[in-house]
Amino acid sequence: MAAPQSSSPVPGHLRLKGADGAELEAADATFEPQEDALVVHPRQQAVLRVDFADVDGFEVGDYVFALKLASGERIEASMLGRRFGELCDATASALTAFQARNLLLQESVGGETFSCDVAREGVEAAGEVRVYATSVAVIPKGAVPYGLPLGEMTSVGFDEGRYSVDLTCLNGTVSLLRLGRRTQPCARLIESRLTELRTRTAEALAWLVPQLPTLTARRFAQALPDGVPARKAQLDAISPAIWPALVQAAIGGPKLKESFEALAQRCSEDEVAVGIKETNARQDVVEEGEGTDPSGAADVDAALQATPERAGSSDEPRVATENPMTGRVVWFAFPVLFEDRSKPGNAVAIEAVTRGGRATYLFRIAPPEIYREASSEELTRLSRERITSVSLALVALGFKREPLYLPEERIHTGPYARYRLALRLSAALKAARASFVGRAIHGPGWASQIEAALERARG
Repeated sequence: MAAPQSSSPVPGHLRLKGADGAELEAADATFEPQEDALVVHPRQQAVLRVDFADVDGFEVGDYVFALKLASGERIEASMLGRRFGELCDATASALTAFQARNLLLQESVGGETFSCDVAREGVEAAGEVRVYATSVAVIPKGAVPYGLPLGEMTSVGFDEGRYSVDLTCLNGTVSLLRLGRRTQPCARLIESRLTELRTRTAEALAWLVPQLPTLTARRFAQALPDGVPARKAQLDAISPAIWPALVQAAIGGPKLKESFEALAQRCSEDEVAVGIKETNARQDVVEEGEGTDPSGAADVDAALQATPERAGSSDEPRVATENPMTGRVVWFAFPVLFEDRSKPGNAVAIEAVTRGGRATYLFRIAPPEIYREASSEELTRLSRERITSVSLALVALGFKREPLYLPEERIHTGPYARYRLALRLSAALKAARASFVGRAIHGPGWASQIEAALERARG
């Protein structure tokens, strides 16, 4: 959907206020919304380019609108006359489009748009939703857009009393209201995309772990939806055959197998988690500064992208089918905790085994003072929460790991600047970046790098 454009700069009045509300500047000015900024030309003063990456809020009052910056300042536009609505709508649309792009909400497949009111946690706002192949992007007017991954969606319901489409997710419900005649088409499309994603995920899991009994395979797919990790204990409760078969299918190269086993020995086996995510819609990038791939992960990719003979196959000609693992990533999460808190630990190690993974990434579970004093039960709970939050962050990034560890100056410039907004506004990304303690590049120094990162995590 194209954003409304202001046909020419709009004359009006600028007021710049500080974080304390004090007026810093006031002048007649012209306003021009662009793709990534609102450009203000105050009369006889320096141009003010309001970068949308620095904007946290958009507010509309009585013939005045304001952009609130992350640093606390406000830029107000008023005295716009008959062109107030034109400029206000064009600025809001440009800001929304920028946020949707830079909060990593867009996918290349789907994107059907429905205008509606959105209700979440008791707050209702006008806006729109966009339905993609693996998520629903929610774009409330004047608020920060957010995504609802379909893998976290448990049901799509319809409330006749409120005439709303209710999207129930793992962390709450989002209601779509006042869709009018498009209520049922919207509900049917979301339900259809959810069903299609579940089908594709089930096919990929059946490819990884073939020949499970029918109902066992169904429960396996229910326990491991797209983008949501499951612990070994949860999969063992379905069938003890699942975990070893899954590990064997995902861990191919001998070097990667050694790393997997070394990490598994450092944590409770039942707490190791695995996830699978469809990332066809987002193109990955080569991991920066990790050199060649001695881990065997590239061999895993090649093996999983091939179509080997499955157990029970015959010599009869086979019909070529698309490999359901194409465009998917499998990752394992190892919570490293010890009863003896003097040992290096207090971290979740993430190993993405089917995306050319060249390094293991480690994230602190709890602040060192909490790690030293907390009970085993409390640390287990915190480790599960960290696995969930880091997995959410990686899913949002399409498993591009650089934004989680590059220094601030690299995030603000160059090719990774597009992640600046997401890292500032996404709770999952902020938490993952703040908890990052190191990475260990696969190769001769891997074990010592793991040890050093665990020492930092322990504190």
